Amino acid sequence: MRPMRILIADDNKDAAESLGILLEMSDHDVRVVLGGRTALDATTDWPADLAVLDLDMPDMNGFATARALRQRFPRIRLVALSGFLDEENRRHASLTGFDLCFAKGLPFGELRASIDELLQQAAGTHTHD
Repeated sequence: MRPMRILIADDNKDAAESLGILLEMSDHDVRVVLGGRTALDATTDWPADLAVLDLDMPDMNGFATARALRQRFPRIRLVALSGFLDEENRRHASLTGFDLCFAKGLPFGELRASIDELLQQAAGTHTHD
């Protein structure tokens, strides 16, 4: 699989940067931003194939960010991460158009395997080609 563009948006800088480093080790082009509005700004000149979004960001939550990204890039893959994942957030994430939804603290190997699977699906529909 060729490298893909992955956007990570989380208001927890350490968590976002750590995930970014791990995904870069898989040879992906990764951008890390610290909020929803910044995520939208980052994709103005850098369309992502996949976005990993924290659901609970103070400036613009992950749900609103996902809707805005999906409007710009209909084929973008969306992964929700939340420290407070309950059934209501899972349902809301599904209705918002997230492809996957995970609680923070998931072992990286499991998260990466799920992201790799989504990226393989996206490979045929590259958003920045």
